[in-house]
Amino acid sequence: MFRRKSETDAPSASPATPAKPGGKGRPTPTRKEAEAAAKARARAPRDKKEMARLQREHRAEQSKTIRQGMKSGDEKYFLPRDKGPVRRFIRDYVDARFSIVEMVIPLMILMLVLGWSGSETLAVASSLRALPDGALRLHRHVPAAPTDPARVSSAASPTSRSRARPTTPSPARCR
Repeated sequence: MFRRKSETDAPSASPATPAKPGGKGRPTPTRKEAEAAAKARARAPRDKKEMARLQREHRAEQSKTIRQGMKSGDEKYFLPRDKGPVRRFIRDYVDARFSIVEMVIPLMILMLVLGWSGSETLAVASSLRALPDGALRLHRHVPAAPTDPARVSSAASPTSRSRARPTTPSPARCR
């Protein structure tokens, strides 16, 4: 009756002080902690290099906070031109809409991979070609049309005005 109760006999322990809604979410610092923090803030840097380093660290910390706020979508961190209900609606609309580019880019990458695969069949299948009538058809290698034998013989005749250039340079030009 007068003995100490064991942990198993006691009802489940509830927090002694429930967190207030709208509270700061952390305990009030002790006087010693508050004075130490105030001294640290009041202590001036010893030289210009240390002061510049502290300012850089402070700017970097602020930039990081702002960047994270912008990524998370918190309007508090947006520029004034991007705030407001209309801009929020436009951001949501642009993020939700479907663009044809979302399908074209993977298709182009697939065509490149098939073209470089080494297989002629896959390379031909991957090369779509637009024809003059506007239709898209597979591009196939078409052999060149046979040339006119009369033209070929006249171009190669010794009486033609055009002379073939020598393939090797003359000794006079090599100097």
